[in-house]
Amino acid sequence: MPKPPDAWAEHLAFLKTRPSPDGLRAMSQAVARGSRVESVRRLGGGISTATSAVRLRTRAGNSLDVVLKRYRRTGARDEWTRLRFAQKLPVPSPEPLSVDARGDWFGTEALVMERLAGRPDVAPVDRRRWMEEIARAQIAIHSASVTVPKALRRPPYEDGWTWPRNLEHTPLVEEAVAVVRRRFRRASARHHVVGHGDPHPGNLLWSRGRISGVLDWQYAGVRSRGHEVAYMRADIAVLLGVAAADRYRRTYESLLGGSIPDLGLWDLVCGLDALRLSPDWVRPYQEQGAALTGARARRHAVAFLKRAVAGA
Repeated sequence: MPKPPDAWAEHLAFLKTRPSPDGLRAMSQAVARGSRVESVRRLGGGISTATSAVRLRTRAGNSLDVVLKRYRRTGARDEWTRLRFAQKLPVPSPEPLSVDARGDWFGTEALVMERLAGRPDVAPVDRRRWMEEIARAQIAIHSASVTVPKALRRPPYEDGWTWPRNLEHTPLVEEAVAVVRRRFRRASARHHVVGHGDPHPGNLLWSRGRISGVLDWQYAGVRSRGHEVAYMRADIAVLLGVAAADRYRRTYESLLGGSIPDLGLWDLVCGLDALRLSPDWVRPYQEQGAALTGARARRHAVAFLKRAVAGA
């Protein structure tokens, strides 16, 4: 019998595909009528979409740099809505320019946004300044005084928390899960803020030591503050180790001027996710410049979860 296709391998192959010339021409006309495509370059570091940097030459002869995201299935309309919402927040985010939710350009959904200056920094030299910048950006989002559209008000896990798919059963995992099940319902119902939804270092652009862009807003909406911070902490732990994640907590709390509610519970939730998903994070973080291996990512994820269990 033929071997069934590996869905993840197929998805990774899609991420590396090049947008078709015909699709690029249609896209360019939707963004700026009369423009033409001058250059196309794949942008690494993504997991959910095939992402390209595209330079257009407008009818007037000006250069227009944009980012094209192609979705293997769905998501363009949701990200368009959230990108428009992000324009109201006090952090730099790319302006959405055009969306193709029917797949007319490339046969799959697609979205075009402005290209911001900067590049990811996932191997910081000055970790203190790096963490302060990230914490300030997170606090600015969480403290934003804006009206959240109804479509973005439903918090994650509203239907409860269940054992994540493909998460192995080990004594450490089972101990963490037992605590989550006891404490989850109460923690998930309180301390909501405006949240990015996917806050990790790979979704930040840097220029001259400062954050120049916050990217990938497709999960933005109402979130628990502790979940947002734990999410960032889990990724920092996988990248740089548990000590760095703990330093980030202290940095955020110092700038906030108070403690983070329910952080212990959310560390468990995000620690379980990190243990399960960190193998998939290695490739995109490597593409962005991290000296990360699968073995190191798992070792760091296990250490983060152990620390969370010990503090529960």
